[in-house]
Amino acid sequence: MIGATIFSTVGCNPDDPLPDPEPVKNPPTIEILTTGFHDTIVTTDTSSLFTLHVKVDTGSAAIKTLTLYREGTKLELDNFRIKGEEPSANPILIADANEKNGFTWDVAIRSQNTYDTQTYKLEVADENGKTDDASIVIIVNEPVTSDLTFNDSGFKLYNNGTSNKGGISLLDGTPQSASTSSSDEPHIYDRGPVNGWDHKISPATPTMSPNYTTILKSVAAGVDYDATSFKADIEEIFNNGTEIPQGAKSDEITEGTVFVAKVNDTYVLFRFDTINNGATHLEDYYTLSIKY
Repeated sequence: MIGATIFSTVGCNPDDPLPDPEPVKNPPTIEILTTGFHDTIVTTDTSSLFTLHVKVDTGSAAIKTLTLYREGTKLELDNFRIKGEEPSANPILIADANEKNGFTWDVAIRSQNTYDTQTYKLEVADENGKTDDASIVIIVNEPVTSDLTFNDSGFKLYNNGTSNKGGISLLDGTPQSASTSSSDEPHIYDRGPVNGWDHKISPATPTMSPNYTTILKSVAAGVDYDATSFKADIEEIFNNGTEIPQGAKSDEITEGTVFVAKVNDTYVLFRFDTINNGATHLEDYYTLSIKY
């Protein structure tokens, strides 16, 4: 019996042309132009519109859409404007033939209505499904809600070496007794003495104010009381201040001296506006302005 074995091989002809490589699909690009416009970190008020200058360039395919997000969620239509007009959809379909090849738009975004920091993203997509994005951070600081100024009915801190009330509440400006036998609860108190009043203060002790914890600090150089408008600014001033421990005295106070304190969880900035050196120690007092 004669058997035959057949070997079959399949190979490539080295002369066969190679297949064409997949064409490179370059994505579109988007950037927020900051020169002469808003930076990519903006501090503003709640629910305020501000305008971004946005530049989009095409990649390998025509531009298809622009989508706006806030903290990962598509932005509501009434919270942004495109070229001054309220959009009809989000994402925005790019229909203009020229704009499909790129555009520069004014995009107005309405900030959040909460006191916090949020990220807004603008994402461009092309007909190939390629995308690019640019982001902006919006900071909305809570404004000072209490701005108390001296009036004749209060906001006086008396010489504590007298029979007057030598302490004061930093939350409402009312004079408070610094005596541990009193039901008053001051946050700071004057250090006297009756003779030779030396214009110094200390934070109240727990025995003076069992329901309040007051941390008192002198402020760093350059703090401007009148220019401080936000709660976050007062907290920052506090963080940069130098603590005056309980029992210790501040440096001598002059008119215009500013201090910062934390009363429980409230940050307070206050200024000594006037110092009245009375005819007797009973008439020695300061007047203050307070904000928090």
